[in-house]
Amino acid sequence: MIVTMPALVSTLSIALALHPGAAPDHSHGQQQTARSTTAARQQAGQAFKRGEYVAAATHYETLWQREQEPRDLFNAGLAWFAAGEHALAVLRFETYIELGDRVPSEYVARAETQLARAKQHTVEVAVTVIPPAASKGEVRLQGTRQASATPGGLPSRTLEFSPPRAYGAATRAVTTIRVDPGQWRLTLEATGYRPASRAMTVQAGQGGFTMDIELQADPSQPRPAAASGRAPSPVGAPATEIIFALPPETHEYVEGDIIVTASEPGRADLGGQRCTIPVLFPEPPGTCSLRLAPGTWQISASGPGIDGYSTLAELRPGAATQRVLLPVEPAPEEGAAPPPEPSIIPVPERVKLSRNFSIAGTVAAVAGLTFTIVGDIRYGDAEGETNTDVATRDCARANADGLSCQARLIGPMRLRSAGLGMFGGAAGLYATAATIRYDVKPRVWFAEIGVGAALTVGGAIWLIARTPTLDQQMSKLDINFDDISRIGSLTAERMAGSLFLGAGVGLLTGSVTGLMIQRKHLNAKTATTLRGLTPYWTRGGAGLSLSGRF
Repeated sequence: MIVTMPALVSTLSIALALHPGAAPDHSHGQQQTARSTTAARQQAGQAFKRGEYVAAATHYETLWQREQEPRDLFNAGLAWFAAGEHALAVLRFETYIELGDRVPSEYVARAETQLARAKQHTVEVAVTVIPPAASKGEVRLQGTRQASATPGGLPSRTLEFSPPRAYGAATRAVTTIRVDPGQWRLTLEATGYRPASRAMTVQAGQGGFTMDIELQADPSQPRPAAASGRAPSPVGAPATEIIFALPPETHEYVEGDIIVTASEPGRADLGGQRCTIPVLFPEPPGTCSLRLAPGTWQISASGPGIDGYSTLAELRPGAATQRVLLPVEPAPEEGAAPPPEPSIIPVPERVKLSRNFSIAGTVAAVAGLTFTIVGDIRYGDAEGETNTDVATRDCARANADGLSCQARLIGPMRLRSAGLGMFGGAAGLYATAATIRYDVKPRVWFAEIGVGAALTVGGAIWLIARTPTLDQQMSKLDINFDDISRIGSLTAERMAGSLFLGAGVGLLTGSVTGLMIQRKHLNAKTATTLRGLTPYWTRGGAGLSLSGRF
């Protein structure tokens, strides 16, 4: 897979510089003169130039296994990084750095830089094993990554990781690995125990996590002895001096000394060993060192200009000195979020007011529904009787005698209009109940007052404009079926006007109440602020004196 990221520009230039045909190679020890070895290195270099990074890495891996030349291991790490196999690159660069005196210090710094870049594309997994005694024998930890379903993604691959080890009186064996994003299955084999495996899904950009593996004893296999010569216990192993350093690019954003802390995992609050990386501008950051016993350590770094960094690291016995590059990142540029402003109306009071408005709205809604249903039933009965009287000319005779045939319609009309008006009022109260639950600004209440006033005025104008027309229609002496139909239409308009009027009145009532309560609390806060100000008068003038504890 060809990767064309800006971050690889320096990587590719380093790799090409390591080609044997260029100026002095990255050589350690004697120059290989065998033609087969030279041809193999040339073939690997040409594959890298053509963008065939997997083929180049495979050639360099073969050369490393056959010749044990450190530069081949370094070049294999570069090729795996360019191919997108960052977990493999991490393994190769870590092995390269652990070669110690076989690698010149300037190339150790290069490898540490490349290692830090590779780690940025991987996810850290702390693999813990129970029981810890399983780590005393031969242990093998493998990770198999499934092929990516994305076109151009990583293929299936199996990696060999460092086996877990238990140090001292630890309750479990631990090792820290780094894996690429994807589907993984970890398989652990230990002498005297049945193999165990765990599946895990790793997402790009995911934070580090812990994977627990519990082994079951296999009665058919002998348990490893505590004093087995194949895997001696590291208890009592001499401490190793760990030299902590920062990547070269950190001098662009670091602003002061960096504090490095090494503590037991999960017990950083109890402190630990500390050292300080000095930062003296304009020089690059220096280094600091700690002497740590073999085991698993929580390494943390903090200081001005960098983001907080913490990771689990496994220290194996053996090397007297190890150099560790801390891949710290610059601190986020955005400042701390300002503290939230205190609520104008306390939350308990807002909840109580909202509940009261909701109860009032519910009462209005139930009453409005009852009035509307009863009025509608009565209006239907009255309309049917009026239709009968119109057909028999009884209404005309009743009007001639001074009696009102239409009088039976007036009561149901008013009842229906009142019911819809209550419905509108309930809607307005529900709206203010929802608003007062939040710590809104006064302008929100003013906006609701404006809407409520518009609905009130609009509904009132509608009622005022249509009521005379309805009265005129009701007062006709020669009533007929067309007149009754016209009366029904005017009644519906009257009901709509009542709905708008009720909604406006309900919204005005709730919003004005909410604004008055808010104003009361604002005035109380202002009074509290000015409580220490006392007016005074003297012969020479007047003013305010500020009293309090300073």
